[in-house]
Amino acid sequence: MEAPGRFGAGMIVRVEECNNFKSSPRRKLFAPLKVEGLKVGLVAPEVAYILAKHYSSVFTVVTKGDGVTELLRTDDSLKATESPISCPAYREVCLNDNLGSFESRTQAVKEVFDDMRRRRMFPVLDGWRDEIYCVSEDLYRTEPVFEIERVACTLIGSKRYGCHLTAYCNHPARGLCVWVARRSATKSTFPGLLDNVAAGGLPAGLTPTQCMVKEAEEEASISAEIMAEAKCVGCLSLSFEDWRGLIRDVIWVFDVEVDWEWQPKPNDNEVQGFYLMSIDEVKDQLISPEFKADSALVFLDYLIRNGLLDPDKEPYYVQLVEGLHSTLTIQSS
Repeated sequence: MEAPGRFGAGMIVRVEECNNFKSSPRRKLFAPLKVEGLKVGLVAPEVAYILAKHYSSVFTVVTKGDGVTELLRTDDSLKATESPISCPAYREVCLNDNLGSFESRTQAVKEVFDDMRRRRMFPVLDGWRDEIYCVSEDLYRTEPVFEIERVACTLIGSKRYGCHLTAYCNHPARGLCVWVARRSATKSTFPGLLDNVAAGGLPAGLTPTQCMVKEAEEEASISAEIMAEAKCVGCLSLSFEDWRGLIRDVIWVFDVEVDWEWQPKPNDNEVQGFYLMSIDEVKDQLISPEFKADSALVFLDYLIRNGLLDPDKEPYYVQLVEGLHSTLTIQSS
C-alpha cells in the first residue's frame, strides 16, 4: 500500500519544475516585450543585452537608469557566448515603430534569429525546427503581432500553446489503464523519457483540435475515427526557466477512450514505443525523473478530474491543483 502523501510529495517536485519562474530571483530582471502597446513576452537580461548590442535596427531596449547594473547568472545554461557578468537593468524591449505591419515584423524578427542561429549565440537555437508559432498577448483575444520560429519563443518569453492527449481504456483484468509513450532516443529535447500518448506544439494556422488530430495520427497512428470521440477537457498553464530559456506554456488537454484491445503504433521518429499502464503503475512513473515533467502534469490533471486522487488522503491535494494553473499575465513594470 502506498504511504500517505508519497505520491503527492513526489508530484510537488514535478509541479515546481514546471512553475519555477514565479519564485525565481531572476524574475525581476526580465523586461516585457512590447508591440503596439501589447505585452507579448518577457525577455531575459542576457537576451536583451544581445538585442541592444547587435539588433537595434529591429529592437529598442530601454534601461531602467544610467549606471544601474544587475548580476547575471554565472552558469552556462542560458548565456550568450559574449554575455557579460553584469549589464544594465532593462525596463522594456520594444519592436521599432517603423515595423508597422504583421509581415514586416515577422520578416525582421526572422532575420534577427536567423543571424543569432548562424552565430550560435544561444544553445536553444541549435534545435531549430522550421515550425512557426504566432506571437500575441493572448492567442484567443488579441490578433498575432508577428510569427516566429518555435525554438526562439523561449528567448523572448512569448506564450506557446500545445496539445496533449490521454488515451484510456477499461481493461477487463487490469481495470482503468492509460497509454504512455516513450520518446525517441534521438529527439533533441528530453530523449527517451516517458510521455503522453501524443502531444505537440500548436503551429500557426491550426486550431487546438486540428493540431491534436494531426499529432495523434503522426505520433501514435490514432485514426480520425477514434479522434472524433476525443474531447478537449481543459488546459494547463506553466511558467518556468530551463536551459532553453523562459517557458510560458498553455497546454490544451484532450481525453479519448479506446477499446482495451486497441494499441497505438509509432508513425514517425518521435516515439520508440508505447506501454499500457494501470493507474497505480503510471502514478509510480509520474514521480520519477523518467517522465517528462509537463506531461506528468497532464496525467496529474487526469487523475484529479476523474476522482483518482482522494483529497481526504492526499495532504498536497490543493497545492497540486494550484500547480496546474500558473498565472501567465505579464504584470505592469
